[in-house]
Amino acid sequence: MELSQHAKIIQKHKWFIIVFALLVGALSLVVAYSKPVSYKASVSFDVNLINRASTADYQYGSYYDLKGAEMFTQNAMSWLRTPAVVGEIYEKAGMGYEVKNLDKFTNRFKTRQYAAQNFVVTFDDLSAANAEKIAESLSTVISERSAVSSTDKDNKSLFEVKAAKPIIVKNVLNIYLVTILGVLAGLVFGTVLVYLKFYIQNSK
Repeated sequence: MELSQHAKIIQKHKWFIIVFALLVGALSLVVAYSKPVSYKASVSFDVNLINRASTADYQYGSYYDLKGAEMFTQNAMSWLRTPAVVGEIYEKAGMGYEVKNLDKFTNRFKTRQYAAQNFVVTFDDLSAANAEKIAESLSTVISERSAVSSTDKDNKSLFEVKAAKPIIVKNVLNIYLVTILGVLAGLVFGTVLVYLKFYIQNSK
């Protein structure tokens, strides 16, 4: 098919394509505008060695301290993937919960390790007040579990996990960008529909 034929097809159905694109854009605007407000919370944690285990040789003490902290950090992050710990966080926050989907429930908190002794936990919630409660409960649960899970033979905690002040921000959806993307998508799909109709009619 030559370029002139393509131009004729587009020209013939240009109003259909334009109207279709505007309808998709309008639908995108309505969906974006009606989307409920949500908030993203972020809590940073630092893992500190507070009691060094007794050993005969500390030639490489600093290296092993760092590796130990790194492994403990990964262990602390893994707690947030377990249903029991997630449930405990909700309970300490004074909030009820219902587990309808186990995978979704254990994916409630996203974790990321930025350094050997630092990790960040993020999550979303529809309420800023609830997000603050959950963030505080999250900090408490992690700190309490850290105190009892890293004890040495003398029952002393080796690591201390300190949480920074939670950061809670409102998720802002760019309505104009969503609308423009909707219009562009409408132009593409409208053109596809025009060509689909053309090929169906000419294949008979």
